Amino acid sequence: MRKTFAMLGSAAALVLTLATTSAQAAQTAPAAGYDRCPAGSFCIFDGANGTGTIAWFRTGSPDLRGQSMDNRTSSYWNRTNDAFALYDGYNYGGSCWSVFTHEPSNLTGRYPEWDNRFSSLTKSACG
Repeated sequence: MRKTFAMLGSAAALVLTLATTSAQAAQTAPAAGYDRCPAGSFCIFDGANGTGTIAWFRTGSPDLRGQSMDNRTSSYWNRTNDAFALYDGYNYGGSCWSVFTHEPSNLTGRYPEWDNRFSSLTKSACG
């Protein structure tokens, strides 16, 4: 009888341990804002401070419509060691904005003339 009771006690302890571990894992919050940008990527966001829709790049895109980000960039973060160039035309045409900084940055407020303006981007500086 004691043996059966001890086995039930061990099973209950195992269930309690699994429940506690699961509860701790569920409390881990997903990345938010700029923190969603993967290391080694250039990220653009359609909201200020890295909020809203995100698209990230290793080389670029000749047409941001493919990422549903055409004329929607309001903030960015360059997490690469390279410059990126953003263009207000498709296929790297039109006016160009070079990003060298590795700090997250907003276009809203600081550079309002560039907010929601880009249609393509590539890994290089404006030439």
